[in-house]
Amino acid sequence: MTRLLVALAAIIIALIFRNEAAGYPRVAAQLPKLITSVMIGLALLAIVQQLLAWRQVTDGASRYALTMPSWPRIRDGSVFVALIILYAWAITSIGYLIATPAFLLSSLFIARATKPWIILLTAAIVTLAIWVIFVNFLRLPIPLFPRI
Repeated sequence: MTRLLVALAAIIIALIFRNEAAGYPRVAAQLPKLITSVMIGLALLAIVQQLLAWRQVTDGASRYALTMPSWPRIRDGSVFVALIILYAWAITSIGYLIATPAFLLSSLFIARATKPWIILLTAAIVTLAIWVIFVNFLRLPIPLFPRI
């Protein structure tokens, strides 16, 4: 049941972002529409996967039980949500070129995602790629540097 709720939340969030992108210039709205379409598609696949898993549940077992995740998972999720909120605030105050690598480095190091040199390379490449797409290609007014 928890997976179903997460998938539904993802669909709702994608629809909210899609609605926001409706006010963008035509070219600028293409990437958010593409991303939200993929997000909705993946969420629908997750729902189908859960429905198929419920068909295999034996009689007498609770198909719709909500299970509480372990505390380490709750802590890790809460830290990540806090990092996202901090990142959203940081872009407007310290600028994209400082906030984005800081967010990527901190979240990947905290999650111990991979080797440190891969984390550094990933942060650099993702920051550069997003800058090229949104600032140079789509010409969106993103604050690049800290406000003075």
